Amino acid sequence: MLLSEPKPFQGQVHENLYQTWMPPPPLSHWVHYFWQLHVPIGEYSYLSVPDNCVDLIISLYELDDAVLVSPFTSPIVYPLIGPTCYFGVRFRLLGQHTLLSEPVTEWSQKSHQMPIKDLFLPSLIEQFQESLSFNEGFSHRCLRFAKAMLEHIAKPEVDPRVLKFVRYCYQPSSRISLKDLAPQQLGITDRQLRRLTLQYLGVSPKTFCKVLRFQNTLRAWQTTHDNMAWADWYFDQSHYSREFKQLAGVSPKYFSEMSVLYNRTTSQSRIILPNDNT
Repeated sequence: MLLSEPKPFQGQVHENLYQTWMPPPPLSHWVHYFWQLHVPIGEYSYLSVPDNCVDLIISLYELDDAVLVSPFTSPIVYPLIGPTCYFGVRFRLLGQHTLLSEPVTEWSQKSHQMPIKDLFLPSLIEQFQESLSFNEGFSHRCLRFAKAMLEHIAKPEVDPRVLKFVRYCYQPSSRISLKDLAPQQLGITDRQLRRLTLQYLGVSPKTFCKVLRFQNTLRAWQTTHDNMAWADWYFDQSHYSREFKQLAGVSPKYFSEMSVLYNRTTSQSRIILPNDNT
């Protein structure tokens, strides 16, 4: 296992349209969970928020439509026309390197989505498609896909300084401070740390911590329903509200009450999202 980080959170999907399945070891060392999203008849949008993870997403209605999604830094709204269904793998941090040797920066510079045909071996893609081609329940589909993954997984080689940086960010500290981290604890310059995190994590150190704070707050909401949970990670409420809207596209209150899969004809389709992807 490279890292043992908490499960990321993407928001609520109403009407039991979203399912998740956690794989057993050893695959759980590299994968948070498998997921499946059913989209009903009609025009919908799905609001995806940053979580520092890489996702593999495959359309069950068109198995050739499969992409790898790199970490992103602002909310993305995906237009969806149903009925359709998507199957996905949410990797743990760095977990995609068990199947893919290329650094994130080599396949995510132009777009956060890259067709897997440009990244994976044809034999691996064929096994993925074969495992999803059966008309069966979600758990059986996950078991087949997990088996296909395990046949191709290799332990990745990751720079230990990146692992040390991530472990530092996840330590049980009230707030994360990057001041003097690179030279004092990692023995490298700030520029070298930025290069390493972009290569392996797809984002800068500052952005990684920003998304981590956001995810910590979402997870606290989900588990404790504490509206003041933000105080453990943000300097004040204005800091929290500002960063939350940058990453979710909406206010904390709005996000806590909405479904991230929503019909585009409703008032929720009027969400205004920032265009800044820096």
